[in-house]
Amino acid sequence: MGRVRCEVVRPNKLDQLRELNQKIFPILSGPNINDSFYKNFCDEKHGYAVFGLCSDMLAGAVCCLLDKNDGMYIKFIGVISRHRRKGVATQMMATTLEYAESINMHTVYMYVQPDNKAVMAVGRKFGFENVGKTKNDLMILEKVLQQH
Repeated sequence: MGRVRCEVVRPNKLDQLRELNQKIFPILSGPNINDSFYKNFCDEKHGYAVFGLCSDMLAGAVCCLLDKNDGMYIKFIGVISRHRRKGVATQMMATTLEYAESINMHTVYMYVQPDNKAVMAVGRKFGFENVGKTKNDLMILEKVLQQH
């Protein structure tokens, strides 16, 4: 198993982020998904994104948006298939939660397909709880970081 590490996505890496997400989530390949879609993830006021690297190869990414209620919404978390089960998602989630705490976020949450066992497992590992469902039957997983 290779060494796993994370690296914050900077605006000059938007092309890499887009290409990686298109590999992991083919639905993100549509014509409506352009640079402006990804820019908020790299803007400290609006979001946060981190690459997961395995043996210095791009292996995955987490893309988050900050909300007005001191919450961080994990919009995407994914790992390229050949790098799965190597701790990449775990390292990316740990890095994301550390960042959320460092900027005083109250909660971190994500919407997950009920059959997405990998994300459910990573969420459980970090103490996310199922707090309900969206109108589209996605599970809402949430972790409270601090009490205000």
